[in-house]
Amino acid sequence: MLRALLLGDTHLGFDLPARPRTERRRRGPDFQACYERATDVALATGVDVVIHGGDVFDRPDPRDALVDDAFRPLWRLAEAGVEVLVVAGNHERGALPRPLYAAHPRIHVIDAPETRTLTIRGMRVALGAFPYVRKVRGAFSAAVADTGLLKTPADVRLLVVHHAVEGVAVGAGDLRPDLDGRAPVRRDFVFTEGADVIRGRDVPAGVAAVLSGHIHRHQIIEHDLAGRPLAAPVVYAGSVERTSPAEAPEPKLCLGLTLAPGDGGGRLVQVDRHPLPARPLLRQALAGATLQARRDAAEAAIARAPADAVLHLEVDGLGAEWLRAVTPPTMTVEAAPPRAGSWARRAGGQRPESP
Repeated sequence: MLRALLLGDTHLGFDLPARPRTERRRRGPDFQACYERATDVALATGVDVVIHGGDVFDRPDPRDALVDDAFRPLWRLAEAGVEVLVVAGNHERGALPRPLYAAHPRIHVIDAPETRTLTIRGMRVALGAFPYVRKVRGAFSAAVADTGLLKTPADVRLLVVHHAVEGVAVGAGDLRPDLDGRAPVRRDFVFTEGADVIRGRDVPAGVAAVLSGHIHRHQIIEHDLAGRPLAAPVVYAGSVERTSPAEAPEPKLCLGLTLAPGDGGGRLVQVDRHPLPARPLLRQALAGATLQARRDAAEAAIARAPADAVLHLEVDGLGAEWLRAVTPPTMTVEAAPPRAGSWARRAGGQRPESP
């Protein structure tokens, strides 16, 4: 059996300015902590290979210190004998920096279609990957062919990408957490036929699984939109931390994968879910005819939230300085007017149904 660990969308640098203009609890250390916890899980569980599904960084131009923070845990894995593969995502614009840590022979950074062939405990393991490409729907099959994966003799083959496949779902943002005791209302957005969405029927045979980043909710897609089985399961670990209120109810994980060698690229036989220490994220819409009424409502919401919460308040005109003054140092509180629509709607898919 081959043992792998999948993580993705670490978005290092999220809310981590080099020269912050205000003093408050930032989200950046949360992302680094969850990322390092995932690499600790890899060491503790004795995996053979760690696969990062892309969007290591939140921006395409990370500072040198942040690049070191990203690659140092991977170097530690490589030094312990673990093979590491990292694919570039859309936030890196398809290319990753190459610090000295990345020169380790067990660290494989992918920013062009290729296949890395490894020998692990007597097994031939082929890892084919390509970075994020725009309009992948029309380019996917050619990109897979360019990796050479399907023509590579191996006991286990894995395809690593950073894309949405038909049927994958995300929260559309229409979520009301139960700060006030009401049950949450979720609306999902399902990717269907956009130019940046891979067709289910194009998922290739000859691989044990397709491992992907880009989608922040953990899920495994095994059927196309018509209910027909895919040629291989598509596995998303999800992001390591919550980047949006739409992710509020989602557990944040890294995944332990057990893969059996065999004809046709092997098969995925087990998925173990390892929780990561993501902070609770809540969203609350506030109302009030006067500024004082809205501020009173904000203070009440802050008092009800967990001490270490990330709290998004949908409200106008509180004032940033006032908000910082009433926010506990253990908490992150942001206020903004409610936004209509969803980023996902522009990517192609079906609209979420009204509750």
